[in-house]
Amino acid sequence: QHWAMILHNEMQRQGRLRSLTWDDSVYGPTHQATWTSIVQIDEIEYGRGTSSTRQGARDEAARLALQ
Repeated sequence: QHWAMILHNEMQRQGRLRSLTWDDSVYGPTHQATWTSIVQIDEIEYGRGTSSTRQGARDEAARLALQ
């Protein structure tokens, strides 16, 4: 599932897209990078995800935020 897109669409539907922010960071060498993404709504953390790709980390964080 593309959870980040689902979250984005839901926030847009509610007219609150501007309150959605992402804090992405990457660690490790390029060939073994680990991404961490934190999704915030109105500056409150709702989910945190980790993956080998930025999109994967965002999808995990968004999935947690949508629970």
